[in-house]
Amino acid sequence: MFDVSYLWEEYLASILTKQAFKHPNNKERTGRIYLAKHKRFPRYPDFYREEDSFIIDAKYKREINRDDIHQMITYMYRLKGKNGLFIQPSDRICQKESYDLLGYGIDDNAGLQTYFYPISQIANDYKQFVADMILSENILKLQIQSGK
Repeated sequence: MFDVSYLWEEYLASILTKQAFKHPNNKERTGRIYLAKHKRFPRYPDFYREEDSFIIDAKYKREINRDDIHQMITYMYRLKGKNGLFIQPSDRICQKESYDLLGYGIDDNAGLQTYFYPISQIANDYKQFVADMILSENILKLQIQSGK
């Protein structure tokens, strides 16, 4: 048996850490943030980049639920995040859902998004699959650079 959600997160780490995202590791207990002073309530967001207030959560499941949203908003609040992004694998073509958050900051300009990362389902061979995945990776990088 293997932990597919862990593999998904580590695959995304191979892309996102090259984009200057920090990747805390809860299994090794490194890189954690704290929700309170005196190192109380440690948490491990999947990825974050403080320079542009960007938090990313890797999700390997079909539906984002209420707890996922609360967790992301907690990370966004703690890190003063303006961009929260869930990334889910999908057989869809590069689809994104965006939501403006109310009551956050002076400008009310924080947003929460779900990005459906396309995984090739129609490649004829391994070489084509790799090419399709490189395309998906490049599109993800562009989505992150645009911020919205």
